[in-house]
Amino acid sequence: MQNPIDIIAGLGVVLVIAIDRVEDAVALADTLLEGGLPVAEITLRTAAAAQVRGTPRDARPELCVGAGTILDAVSLEKSIAAGARFGLASGSDPEIVASADRAGFPFYPGVMTPSDQRAAARLGVKVVKFFPAGAAQARKTRL
Repeated sequence: MQNPIDIIAGLGVVLVIAIDRVEDAVALADTLLEGGLPVAEITLRTAAAAQVRGTPRDARPELCVGAGTILDAVSLEKSIAAGARFGLASGSDPEIVASADRAGFPFYPGVMTPSDQRAAARLGVKVVKFFPAGAAQARKTRL
């Protein structure tokens, strides 16, 4: 099984998906795969998220499904149990980083500033999610 970060690096993009209905998961997986997008992050923003992540894993194992917005130990455990191949968060919680590491679960915490990056590096993190990228976007200003 290919490392999630290698898939992501080769593709250059990860789709972030919030899905409400479990019954739509396989069709979504098929659409992603047909479009050449073999990786996706399913966020924990909906009630169906944990079950949705397990559905593509079983029906379309070639799709690398990650869990987004892992903010606590329960979410981490549920994501691993649902078959997520990697996890992401909006920040770097040392407890979540350590728990993911102990579980052998690829986890990419969020950073925004150089200080965030340094703090993540001190935790042993090698790959991070730049978040929120939109807030850091350069703006053109007219003088």
